[in-house]
Amino acid sequence: MNLNITELNKYNSAISNLANWSCTTYIRPHYSIKPHQADKMIKRLVDSTKYINAVYYTLEDDSTIYGSGTNDTFIRNVNRSIKHLHLLIELDSLSNIEGLQKKINIIKSINGSLTKVPHIVTGLVALRETVVKGLKLNQKAVGGIEQIRSRTDLTSYVNKNMSKTQSHHNFVFKEK
Repeated sequence: MNLNITELNKYNSAISNLANWSCTTYIRPHYSIKPHQADKMIKRLVDSTKYINAVYYTLEDDSTIYGSGTNDTFIRNVNRSIKHLHLLIELDSLSNIEGLQKKINIIKSINGSLTKVPHIVTGLVALRETVVKGLKLNQKAVGGIEQIRSRTDLTSYVNKNMSKTQSHHNFVFKEK
C-alpha cells in the first residue's frame, strides 16, 4: 500500500475510530510469524477470551528495531525474518477487567532455594496472563497490556510502517 501523508492520516483516523480501542500490547515470539499465521493467532485470541471484543494489529519486521542502525547486511536480514505484532484491543464493555483475577506462580528464594509460590494478579496483568495462555506463548513474548491514552497517536505509531510494501495489518471482531 503506497499512501501519501494525507491519506495515511485519514487511514489512521478511520482505524482509531473503528472500535473503542482501550488497551495495547505487543507480541514478539522467538520465531518468525508470517501474515497468515498472524491472522490465525489474533482470531484465536479474540475467539478464546470473553474479555476481548476486537483487535487491530500490524505485523512489523524486527529489523526496524534490531539492526536498523547497522551496515551489517547479515544482521539486518536475520532480524527481518523475525517479526512482532502491535495490537490495539477493544475490551468487552460488560467485562469487569479490574475484577479479573488469575493465579500465577512466581519464583521466590526461600531459605536459599528457588521455589514456585502461587500469587494472584488482577486487572490488566491478569488480562495479559489470559492472552499468554490463550495464544500458548512464552511469558516473555507478550508485553504488558497498557491503557491507551490517545487512540489517534497510538494508531499512528502502530501504523508507522503502513506504506512499506511488506506491511501487513488486519482486524478481527468477535462474532456475535
